[in-house]
Amino acid sequence: KVSWTEPTGTDVSLAVNMADKVFHGTIFFPRWVMNNPEKTVCFQNDHLEEMASYREAGPAYPTEVIDEFATLTFVRDAGENNDSVIDCPASELPANFPDNLKN
Repeated sequence: KVSWTEPTGTDVSLAVNMADKVFHGTIFFPRWVMNNPEKTVCFQNDHLEEMASYREAGPAYPTEVIDEFATLTFVRDAGENNDSVIDCPASELPANFPDNLKN
């Protein structure tokens, strides 16, 4: 299990049950994110002060809870520091690779 709080004040908790091949994720969005999600559509690390100001301005409550499950269909140990897992720059990704994931 891993949990964290994002710069927006969004809390995330992910749990993986390898024995049963189940992935469970819960996201707790503060109300300001639900009211104005367009403010978060960016690489937040480049906008930490802005995210903090939005978070502080709120509102934080009521939170919106998104609870999701998934079945793991493929698991492989690629080893530590294995650059072959992602072995090409974004410019060489397949044409059907989603643009929003290239950078």
